[in-house]
Amino acid sequence: MRRDFTRESYWNLFRRAAAAISGRLRGWLYLKMGVFSSAPGSRLIIGKGAEIKNGRNVYIQGKVKIGNFARIECHPLGEGCQPGSIILSDEVSLGNDVHIGAVSEITLDPGVLLGSNILLIDHSHGEPKADVFDFEELPKRRRLSSKGKIIIGRNVWICDGAVVLGGVAISQGVIIGANATVRSNVCEGTIYL
Repeated sequence: MRRDFTRESYWNLFRRAAAAISGRLRGWLYLKMGVFSSAPGSRLIIGKGAEIKNGRNVYIQGKVKIGNFARIECHPLGEGCQPGSIILSDEVSLGNDVHIGAVSEITLDPGVLLGSNILLIDHSHGEPKADVFDFEELPKRRRLSSKGKIIIGRNVWICDGAVVLGGVAISQGVIIGANATVRSNVCEGTIYL
């Protein structure tokens, strides 16, 4: 489908072109500077304001697009532990304000599309059991715990505002509805609301 530029102002055209060029340039610099680990021939488009923590544990495999103000973080589960890992495969597209946090592993298979304001997190701050949970401790100081890795299959679409928690496998072709919270596995070809 071709875009009709006759109804668009020159200023808007210029802004869109500048944003596209700067995103590609920013992605190229991130790969060349070794912010991420990447396979040969990988390409990255990254939006403005992205926060990356332990980016060497984020693996780019192919063409990946990351939207504006994304947070991608790999944390260690405890002292002396290795940080988790995040694998972004070919044709993965992350919308604006996506937060991905791993202490274990989060894998996005080829063709995954994430909308805006999405949380993929495989850990929590503290154990949610009465005998272990310390309500007096500040949440950011509690020991991290994980229920396991997150695996998102091929061609999955996760709509705006969704949350995917640890220990979840989403099979290929699934659509996760807007503002859904995924706490268990989702079968192939399902629409999850």
